[in-house]
Amino acid sequence: MINLSIQPYCEKCGDFEPEVEKTVYENFYGNSKCHTEITCKHKIKCENIMRYLQEEVKKE
Repeated sequence: MINLSIQPYCEKCGDFEPEVEKTVYENFYGNSKCHTEITCKHKIKCENIMRYLQEEVKKE
C-alpha cells in the first residue's frame, strides 16, 4: 500500500521534498506486505506555520 500524506498547501510548494518511510511486514507463512508513506521533509515546519496563521486570523 502506498499512502501520499500531504496537505493541500503542499501541492504548489517550491520547497516540497518527498520523504519516504517504507515498512515491510511478514506474516507467519512468509508472505510479505509493504506499506509506503510519502510525506514532506518540511512537514512539521509547515504545520507550525499554518497553525500560527490560523491563530492570527482568529485574533482579528
